Amino acid sequence: MQSKYRLKSRRSFTFVYKRGKGFRRGHLTLITAPTKYGMRFGFVCGKKIGKAVVRNKVKRRLKEIIRNQLPNLTPKLNYVFVAQEGIAELTFAKLQENVAQVLQKFNVSHETSSNGEK
Repeated sequence: MQSKYRLKSRRSFTFVYKRGKGFRRGHLTLITAPTKYGMRFGFVCGKKIGKAVVRNKVKRRLKEIIRNQLPNLTPKLNYVFVAQEGIAELTFAKLQENVAQVLQKFNVSHETSSNGEK
């Protein structure tokens, strides 16, 4: 994921936590907050997920899923994905499904169906 799409500072994460709305689906929580800047993403994996190698793998998978979803997402929102215990055991396809469900819950995903309709 490109640097311009990342939430980097503690202050940015705190803003999203305080002003945002959250929803949990399976092993993933999404918190979104409106912003006057372009969309940015943050990924959080606590130590309960596993050791550093496992946490980094989970974050890499989430970043790849979001990178593929960028054209379908609502701009002017900050997104923070919080991984919950057990996410490391999910397959990539199941993780993709969880991310899609969480995004659709917030109506921030404009996915097109297989026949090209919105």
